[in-house]
Amino acid sequence: MANKVSAKTKRFDYVDIARFYGIFLVYYGHVVERFMYLKIEAAALQYKYIYSFHMVLFFFLSGMVISEKTLKLSFVGFLKKKFKTRVIPYLFFNFILLVLSLFLQRDFPPFPLETVQDYFRTIGFTLIGVSIFNIPTWFIMALFAVELIHYFLNRFYKDGFRNKFFFIILFYFAGYYLNLNIQFISFEKIIGINYYLFHEAIIMFSFYLIGSSAIKCNHIKDLNFNKSLIYSLLGVLVIYFTYNLNQGPFRYLDAVVILLSGHGHIFWFPFTAIAGCMTIIYLARASISLKFFSFLGKNIITVYCFNGIFYHSFNGPFAVYMSNVMPMNYFNLTFVSTVFSILTMGLSIPFIFLFNKYCPQLIGKK
Repeated sequence: MANKVSAKTKRFDYVDIARFYGIFLVYYGHVVERFMYLKIEAAALQYKYIYSFHMVLFFFLSGMVISEKTLKLSFVGFLKKKFKTRVIPYLFFNFILLVLSLFLQRDFPPFPLETVQDYFRTIGFTLIGVSIFNIPTWFIMALFAVELIHYFLNRFYKDGFRNKFFFIILFYFAGYYLNLNIQFISFEKIIGINYYLFHEAIIMFSFYLIGSSAIKCNHIKDLNFNKSLIYSLLGVLVIYFTYNLNQGPFRYLDAVVILLSGHGHIFWFPFTAIAGCMTIIYLARASISLKFFSFLGKNIITVYCFNGIFYHSFNGPFAVYMSNVMPMNYFNLTFVSTVFSILTMGLSIPFIFLFNKYCPQLIGKK
């Protein structure tokens, strides 16, 4: 029994560490994004590299930690659990940014928050899953939509990979062509055809299922440090040599942007995305002893949602300031973006302890 518990703990430790690497890429990608808008070429390349896989990674990792116990709940019980662990944290962190918007100057994205009507409009968008107050939290509602799909369909593929593979292919191609031909996201009218990112959940469901299969793979479970490190370095190269082969079609930006349903090439998008997911898994396996990374990964909701404060109010001014004081070549961009990402992530740590102690129910912990 002890060995089983130990194996289970080890399994989830490396998934948590992978989450930490993923959330660092979110912070870093949002900083680089603001340099990209200043027409810095190195930033555009780094943005496209990171975005080729980093949000797919979170759906992949969520699939790796599916709770079989949750799937056995009644539908009402399932909804109650997901309301506590998904919807409440989503609303809580958007409420925090709503309050902060009364005191902090928001410079991005350029949605007006100047009148009472603006606030009512933005609240309306937030309630349907387009989280303008705290845009990074869109992932929480998209994940809820994916989990809802899985709850209903799990019975058809839980006993074998062949059926699961069929659903992976079916939902990938269905989701790809659906989003390619229909523009779901609209920031102009609340009543439309986008609710809780269900249109994007269709395609992300495929990566969620791939993650649920990867967790059972002995190849990952049995990796030692040396192999994990070598595979992660090879994975970095695979991403490097394939991410720019994806030349679209995209939406708004010349990169994969899941929120905007911009995926690009039907083959290169999933190839690089899966390569990126496995690279982070290998890196996490190589750093399984880093317990602090695991701790941050276990508290990913707080760290992830905290990024909205900087995304909306601080990343832009920082990018403008740094661009004025030094040339933004590849090295300087990487250095300042890394330092700023680490510092802003670090500011979330006191709030992890604060929320865990005083209001865990608001961050999905109870």
